[in-house]
Amino acid sequence: MNKVMNHPEVSDSEIVADLFRLARSGQIHAVPELIEAAKQYLPCETEERIKSCIKQLANILWDCDYQGYQSESQKGVA
Repeated sequence: MNKVMNHPEVSDSEIVADLFRLARSGQIHAVPELIEAAKQYLPCETEERIKSCIKQLANILWDCDYQGYQSESQKGVA
């Protein structure tokens, strides 16, 4: 998390990829920690944009059934 991105035209896809990398680093265990790490890593981005990208990441992970969470939550639902 030492690298700081200062490129003014970072796409949402790039931010989502960076958030995934930060989350998978093993140092982040909760969304508030991810937001703080993202603020440090992407100081030019607003908190609202970071949160929007976190929602995009959550939707991507949910849709691909990352680690079986979607399947697990739907057990017993008929």
